[in-house]
Amino acid sequence: MLFRSDNVVNTLKRLQPETDLEFINAVVCGDTAADLLARLQPDVVKQGPELVILGIGTNDCLLSCRIEGFEQDLSEIIESSRDCGSKVLLIKPSTIMDKRSASSFHK
Repeated sequence: MLFRSDNVVNTLKRLQPETDLEFINAVVCGDTAADLLARLQPDVVKQGPELVILGIGTNDCLLSCRIEGFEQDLSEIIESSRDCGSKVLLIKPSTIMDKRSASSFHK
């Protein structure tokens, strides 16, 4: 399994320490969807994971990325992951507590 969230990896390892699953943590703190898309092939697709868990979008919001670009990048990430035979699980990104930051995600 390949993950895009440190919290998911740490939680699963803690809950299932005896599992024979291989966990690959491809998280780069501060990444946007565009950053992940740029390194998707070598860091994710090349690994051939059965499952990709994505929890992405918080940094895009905080950096005031345009929502259209985020949607396009996320769609390409999902499509590329599926094309290599991976199932994709989307998880809710971290909550942004600052209303000003949350409202800066451009529409």
